[in-house]
Amino acid sequence: MYLYLGRGVTYQGFDLGTNKVPPSLRIQDKFLQFARHNWRGMLVVAATVSENDRVLTLQGKMGPFTQKAFFFWRGRDLFFANIRLDEHQAELFTSWEGKRSLDSELAKSIGPGDLFRELGFGGVEFGQQKSKDFNFEEYIGQFNSDDSESSKRTRDEKTLAKMKKELTRFNSLSLIERFVNIDLEKQRSVGEGRFKVSFVGLEGHFKKREFLFDKIKAWRKSKSRLEDRMSTIEAKISSKNGSKSELSKKFKIVQPIWKVEKKKSKIVTEQSHIEFSYGEWNCFLGRTAQENDFIRKEKAKKNDWWIHLEGMKSGHLIIKTNGSSLNYDDLQILGSALVELCGQAYADIPLIFTQVKNLKGVKGIAGTVTYKKEKHLKIIFDPAWRQKLTSIE
Repeated sequence: MYLYLGRGVTYQGFDLGTNKVPPSLRIQDKFLQFARHNWRGMLVVAATVSENDRVLTLQGKMGPFTQKAFFFWRGRDLFFANIRLDEHQAELFTSWEGKRSLDSELAKSIGPGDLFRELGFGGVEFGQQKSKDFNFEEYIGQFNSDDSESSKRTRDEKTLAKMKKELTRFNSLSLIERFVNIDLEKQRSVGEGRFKVSFVGLEGHFKKREFLFDKIKAWRKSKSRLEDRMSTIEAKISSKNGSKSELSKKFKIVQPIWKVEKKKSKIVTEQSHIEFSYGEWNCFLGRTAQENDFIRKEKAKKNDWWIHLEGMKSGHLIIKTNGSSLNYDDLQILGSALVELCGQAYADIPLIFTQVKNLKGVKGIAGTVTYKKEKHLKIIFDPAWRQKLTSIE
């Protein structure tokens, strides 16, 4: 069962149904982000409708917390509030005032009248029921033809994810390529895991090196074929997402009444981000959300590189390579610097990196970006990274 909420303007109130909203209509905005952050995974234990005005109340459990969500439609506008509480503390968020703390006992007794009275709660006179109500299931039924395309896109995205995982394994190939420059006379094997090469049955340095060259050449071809397949699928997904985007543009995004604070313009006179040089490259490291935004907007150009720890909190590192690409040695030194300068300690460091032109800041969330065409690499921490930098401030 799905609950449909009207956001205001043409659509007020709520509806229940069994049809899932098509992906083409799931347009990202701050209300959807709030809902996912606060209500995803909530077990709804009660749903009530006020007899005095148009208010829907949902009560649920999420781990140790009790949550109450209130939706009030006044005229053509939607106001909403959310209470999150446990035995010791409570927090109230209202869309028109923002967030504040509450006493837990008080939070348990708060109802729609307490929240919305100042907004005109109780001032509505219920008239005769309209002869025809808006049926949301019928409305979204016209978009269900997109489901097959959505399913195909999902399959392509899953295939692409597997390919990206497979491609990361080829990052270890650079480690075995180093063995071509050493004496292989007494080596019985080199490398490890998938890229392990055994020299059983081969004698002499040159025969072993020739055998190793052939192996590396074959692996490079496999990597190239994989990258070509990935490019084809990425183009296919991009084309489908483009059609989805065009559909989304047809709809005006309706926001609930939301408190908007006007940000005062200010001149940034000083930043505490870190700057250092690696060879001829200038590097900038932000360690807070504000510093990350500053170096991305003020210091970086579209062809510079951006590095972050994959799946972990870290600062953003910008490298101005003047158009050059990064190799394993570069990433090992820069990744080691990123970890230690952010006050962290990892022996194995998972990196994610892409060019700045592939980044896009998330509106309303400082220091957060979305990215595309990213690459993944796991490096080993280099304790001598400081000696390999030209300067650091």
